Amino acid sequence: KKVFYVTGEVKQPSSYNFEAGLTVIQALTMAGGVNDKAAPNRIKIIRTKDGKEQLLEDVKMDQGVQPNDVIVVPESYF
Repeated sequence: KKVFYVTGEVKQPSSYNFEAGLTVIQALTMAGGVNDKAAPNRIKIIRTKDGKEQLLEDVKMDQGVQPNDVIVVPESYF
């Protein structure tokens, strides 16, 4: 089965079952939402494609999630 991962400043960092059409905001909701230390405007996705890791920055909430993506919610500096 296909999964994706949510890590960083979310309430329930874990792996979750991937569903087609999933967006970043839906993925964050599955992870219980961001916590009060999160910087949701600086979310990154680590995506492995053809065996190479890519870091996607400037991620939008409606961006599509792919299987095995790692969604990273960084801590806010303030």
